[in-house]
Amino acid sequence: MWHLLFVGVDAAVVVLTALIGARFVTAAPQSRNAVLVALMCLASISYVLASRQDYAPLLPDGFALQFGAFFPALNLMRNSASALFMLLCHGIFRDGRRISPLLLALVALQILLEEPLEWLVLGGSDRAAHPWEVLLFEVAPAGLQLVFLSVALFLLLESRDSDLIEARRRTRTVFRVIYVVQVVGSLVVEKVLFMLGVVPEQAMYPIHAAFAVFALLTALVLLWSLTRTDIAQYIDPLVREPARPPLETDTSVMDVARIRAALEQDHVYREAGLTVAGLARRLALPEYRLRKLIHGHLGYRNFNALLHDYRIGEVSAALANPARNGTPVLTLALTAGYQSLTPFNRAFRELKGMTPTEYRFQSQSPALSRSENSRPARIPEIDQP
Repeated sequence: MWHLLFVGVDAAVVVLTALIGARFVTAAPQSRNAVLVALMCLASISYVLASRQDYAPLLPDGFALQFGAFFPALNLMRNSASALFMLLCHGIFRDGRRISPLLLALVALQILLEEPLEWLVLGGSDRAAHPWEVLLFEVAPAGLQLVFLSVALFLLLESRDSDLIEARRRTRTVFRVIYVVQVVGSLVVEKVLFMLGVVPEQAMYPIHAAFAVFALLTALVLLWSLTRTDIAQYIDPLVREPARPPLETDTSVMDVARIRAALEQDHVYREAGLTVAGLARRLALPEYRLRKLIHGHLGYRNFNALLHDYRIGEVSAALANPARNGTPVLTLALTAGYQSLTPFNRAFRELKGMTPTEYRFQSQSPALSRSENSRPARIPEIDQP
């Protein structure tokens, strides 16, 4: 009876997951993130199907599946879930920035170790015989998957409090649940701990069944919510909603004016450690409304980006002023709201494409040249360096 119920759960997970993937692809056919979502759904389906062969010794007759020559493809697809999840997190939360070539090389290495190289070395056998084979084809790929999950977790948590896109904040919440319960659980418990002999073989299928039930509930909730909203906003933060003219009773214009005044007149960005919540308290605005106003009217997707823009703008103006040449760069950075030089230098280089010292020299060069040309010619013998 229980095995028949779990077959129904697996079948429902496969169908619902396929519908989720199709929903994203049809809603945002030009989005690379939508393709990654579809591939993750395919990896989840492969995980469900391949598990029916993995747990064949623990299942009654008629409940197991054998895929024969197709099993390596299923195994490769399900083991790519961690890499796909990392790439998807990068695509959603890093605002179009390029991913590290090192990470892409590690993804290629993991794919190579999962099936192609293993098949060539072991001659089609699914069991490693020597310790070095276990290390190369079992431990190393699992370790790489953990690396990808660690990077994904960093991307999930990075700047989560300063994210101004409400739909993306919801995506972070959903991804954290999937990450902790589904991805980490299935990888760490079902693969790593079982491989190390920590979990007895008899307990593996009940654990897998519990994960399948959670996957079913998650798929039901996701599919229900995705039928009610524009789902592109959850995976593509670069897409902007069309601007709407404010209504006569809309207070957005006044609230935006207050935000601009706080930034441009009161210079609140100079406050070290300023957060969205802190600015909301200062302006007596609900935090969710402040996030929406900054994103929708000022055009920022991240609160830290807003702070960097204003702070670097102030420092740049000071660096371009010859009267401020005696002021150290550190003093300018601290006055603008930075607490140390490291984040300041990183932000300055990213926004201006050069170091603060280079910017000071370059921005003042025309002024220095004009000043030199307006002076009478100096005697070479008394010229100072």
